[in-house]
Amino acid sequence: MKFFLKKKNYLVIFCSALIFAEFYYFNLNSRALISNKYLIINTLSLLIFSTIFFYIFFFFLNNTSKKNLSSNITDNILIAYFTFIYFKIFQIPFFYSNTISLKSEVNNLLIYLFPEKFYFLFPFLKIIIPFFIIFCLILFLYKKNPQVLLNFLLSFSVIFFLMMTWDISKRLYYINIVKLNDVKTINDRTVVWIIFDEYDPSYINNKKLNIDLKYIKNLSNYSLTHNQVYSPSNSTLHSVPSTMLGIHTNGSIIEKYQLKILNKDDKKITFNFENTFFKSLNDNNFKFNILSEVLPYCTLLQLQSFCQKNFNQIKYYTDSIFQSFFFTGYISKLKDSFKKNNKFNIKKLNNFNKTDKFDQLLLSHKLDLKISDVKKIINTKENLIFFHFFMPHTDSPASKHVENFYDMKAGSEDEEYSLNLKYTDIVINQISNIIDSSNKEDVLLLLTSDHWRRSDSPSKPKPSLFIAKIKKDLTKHEIYGDISNIFIPSLIIKYLNKEIDSHKDIKIFLKNQAEFDKNEVYIWKK
Repeated sequence: MKFFLKKKNYLVIFCSALIFAEFYYFNLNSRALISNKYLIINTLSLLIFSTIFFYIFFFFLNNTSKKNLSSNITDNILIAYFTFIYFKIFQIPFFYSNTISLKSEVNNLLIYLFPEKFYFLFPFLKIIIPFFIIFCLILFLYKKNPQVLLNFLLSFSVIFFLMMTWDISKRLYYINIVKLNDVKTINDRTVVWIIFDEYDPSYINNKKLNIDLKYIKNLSNYSLTHNQVYSPSNSTLHSVPSTMLGIHTNGSIIEKYQLKILNKDDKKITFNFENTFFKSLNDNNFKFNILSEVLPYCTLLQLQSFCQKNFNQIKYYTDSIFQSFFFTGYISKLKDSFKKNNKFNIKKLNNFNKTDKFDQLLLSHKLDLKISDVKKIINTKENLIFFHFFMPHTDSPASKHVENFYDMKAGSEDEEYSLNLKYTDIVINQISNIIDSSNKEDVLLLLTSDHWRRSDSPSKPKPSLFIAKIKKDLTKHEIYGDISNIFIPSLIIKYLNKEIDSHKDIKIFLKNQAEFDKNEVYIWKK
């Protein structure tokens, strides 16, 4: 005890703070699509806060151990403290190698050892098991050779600090921000483009899950529907950027902290503002607003404005502190585990008619976006309002909220997908109603998906969702014939330029698109 509390106090404090900062940095650094500025500032704020926090911790431990605490209690507190620090230490090399995390390794071992009925315990066991092993190791070393604990803490923190500093120096070089001036729009036309993640249109009229999607069916009766539109890929990361770039893809790479899409000739096309149709919109004095909970477009396009969620703001520069010291993610998961919803019931789901709950619809927890917010957004002067939602994708942040909304617990992936589809159907209806009741007359609603439901067809492409609804047009049109959805940016610009005024015009535009070989869809394999 005295060894740590007196002689080496400041060294332990600073090394511990470094470990926290390194843990945070290399954890997020392993994620390719992260804002350089956000990551660097959050790492620095965490290092400063951690240093202060651990100084206060040891200050009080020092003083209370002299007066009130017995030597055994102080020893136990220090053992728990070093277990916590070393638990982070052992995870950092996994983040740095960017292959598989320590928790994932433990989870894979648990899957191998235990049957499926115990899977609900795995989120807790994958933390408890390595923590307990490290606790036993710390307990042994603390009593036998405490100098080893300090030496390893010092050497590890310094080595990875040098690695972190070198990586930060490279990231600093690539901090680029696109600053756009507010343009004066040339007309009041608006396109509301919504991408629903993994919305498979084959389920709209398919009896496979017996799910009644009445609202999108009704909307289709007054819209243009293309039944054979293919996304460039089965992967969101490749599909949507390729569509926005207007190219077909052979994959992607991360180079110099930027996403680069490979075209069919394997040429690298950087996914940035300059290369996407957003540049054309801005050049032609069309305003846009990007709202996404899926891909970090603000980071990828390096946009400072007209984009949400933009993490390069002061209010997000303390995220690392809350995540590291207040365990916000674990608390949320713990709360969800105690919620007891009813069993899934397809009949009750199809007959759900609590319209009073529709006004409570949450479109995105990450964006803190409610259906009431959409009304305000649509009535603004933006010419393009772009949404990208997780729904109806399974195993996503949206799924837990959907279960609570319906008070139903999904027992399988099919049941979860059914719940999400039904919820998405209500969202579509509400947004459609908002557009109909808005004071805007010239509005084009585009409902699309990034890809089909992959579990249905993991190696062969299926059509993605495409429905176009012009507010003033009540005619129904259906189109067949394989085409790629990379036409969407061109369609949006033509509508905004008043070159397209009706569903019939859209039909002619689509009929003129080049025939697409669906075998050219890039199938990404994990």
